[in-house]
Amino acid sequence: MSDLFPLSICSSVVRFGTADEGYELHVAHGDAERVFRARITFATAFAVTPLVHVAVSGFDIDHGDTARLRVAAEAITPTGFDLVLTTWLGTKVYSAEAAWIAIGQPAA
Repeated sequence: MSDLFPLSICSSVVRFGTADEGYELHVAHGDAERVFRARITFATAFAVTPLVHVAVSGFDIDHGDTARLRVAAEAITPTGFDLVLTTWLGTKVYSAEAAWIAIGQPAA
């Protein structure tokens, strides 16, 4: 029988758009990828690096091109992670909303 330890869960929904500093997913630059990165800090730190899952939960994309939007969690640590929004080609993303959940061992 293995030892079981309690799990801690932290989650939220975040929204970024043209009003946020550094956000330029609405400005098409030919075929190049455009990336917006925001640091998400957990309300309570985990004991070790948690599992983080992110998903697109909403967006405002220009109707003149195909909707292209990718969301990812990068640089995950016990205190937070980078939420990365990416688009490419002619897609103009005026705002994007992402839901995330982090699951891991709680800090002592």
